[in-house]
Amino acid sequence: CYLIGLTLGAGLSPAELRTVRLCDLVERTGPDGVPYLAVRVGGPSPRTVPVRTQYEPLVRRAMALSGGQDPQALVIGRKADRHNATGAVRRQFVTASGTVDVDARR
Repeated sequence: CYLIGLTLGAGLSPAELRTVRLCDLVERTGPDGVPYLAVRVGGPSPRTVPVRTQYEPLVRRAMALSGGQDPQALVIGRKADRHNATGAVRRQFVTASGTVDVDARR
């Protein structure tokens, strides 16, 4: 859920995704008063990025499944400096229709 929701929904690259922690997912309110979900991104281009509305339910589902974990825990993997952090997640995808080929770099 995090992989799809934050790469497609917020445009994060795999390198950015591997440093995102649970506490980096924040609820914001837009100038129109409508709440939205955003993700704080660190690294060489620090910024806060809104999650596209159509992907919010997916990210919120992941957040619900992560409830009770340390807020400093990474959303993907256990080491922020690990290369190919999304590879292990992609290999564990389970769907009702079989396999899904996802490349977070695209």
